[in-house]
Amino acid sequence: MFALLYNAETLTNANGIESLVAHKSVMKCVDAIERSLNELIARRAIAGSLKLVPVGSDVDDLRSELVRMRPAWVFHSCEAVAGDSRGEAWVASLLDRLGIVSTGGTPKCLERCLDKFKAKVALVEAGVPTPRGVLVDEMRRCGDVDFLPAIVKPVREDGSIGISQNSVVRDALSLAKRARYVMWRFKQPAIVEEYIDGDEYSVPVWCGGETLPIGRIRFNGFPPGVARICSYRAKWTARSWEYLSTPSEVPAKIDDGLAEELRRVAVLAYHGVGCTGYARVDLRVSPTGQPYVIEVNPNPDISPGAGFVRAAAAAGLDYTAMIEKIVTYAIANGAKVRARAGRRVAASQRQDRRGERRERQEKGYENSETLLARSN
Repeated sequence: MFALLYNAETLTNANGIESLVAHKSVMKCVDAIERSLNELIARRAIAGSLKLVPVGSDVDDLRSELVRMRPAWVFHSCEAVAGDSRGEAWVASLLDRLGIVSTGGTPKCLERCLDKFKAKVALVEAGVPTPRGVLVDEMRRCGDVDFLPAIVKPVREDGSIGISQNSVVRDALSLAKRARYVMWRFKQPAIVEEYIDGDEYSVPVWCGGETLPIGRIRFNGFPPGVARICSYRAKWTARSWEYLSTPSEVPAKIDDGLAEELRRVAVLAYHGVGCTGYARVDLRVSPTGQPYVIEVNPNPDISPGAGFVRAAAAAGLDYTAMIEKIVTYAIANGAKVRARAGRRVAASQRQDRRGERRERQEKGYENSETLLARSN
């Protein structure tokens, strides 16, 4: 038996309607994955039976369920726990501790990439070109920002949650106002990044570093003076002018030189943040032709019609073939997960034995002192 994990809808989500809309996309994705997994079972491409496991607000309940089920492996499609996007990494960490093989990124990779500032630090250390960035919270104010225009985002949200036309600021007053709003509205720090004006590209990377055809979002329908960004409305509000003005093309019609450089930088970023499974690297190209990585998304949206899925289709893979490759790669790398779990168990056992030895030694000293006192 194997399991498909996904986040149950919650009304306690601090981000309200925005996250609930995103949750509907999660369920479309889960339905599509379920159909493909059942098709693979019917074709005997994978063995076992499928169980859907909604993840609620209590990770301990999930742990008990997994211990009881003992799944051979898990398709990890849980993007949040109780509305908290950090739950994606919490679930991955639980699976890792239990020695259960799962699809997608490692706990460390998911945790790092959810925090946009941590991801940026890792990219810089790996030599990946990325826009300058500053973390702003209650202790660190906007005084360290020495670049404008800039874009202000919640540091740990995805799906463009918290991003609107107001996110792009061009003066210090607007910067401070937007940073305060983000901290108040999303109860988390803000990241302020240098705004790169240009088309946006996405490079799907999976299976340890293979790339799929590149996608591009064009902003040709944006009126002059309006920031060319992929905002929340551009992603999720189908009838908005932002959505209608940001058509995407897969594969992108670009020259070979640019395509080669985008792939090179994307793979460097994939490894730089520690990705292992499937991911999407988003980039912008400046007017001078320099690609900048703006985000690395492990476990990206793979609902039908999403960019990753369209890229797989452009490479000749239908949806089920794409899911099969994700699963096959995860299972093939499962030995590493079990080895990590085994090392943790062995380390715990060694620590227990050392504790037992210390306890015996202490008791021995006590007995020796007692005998000595009696002989005197």
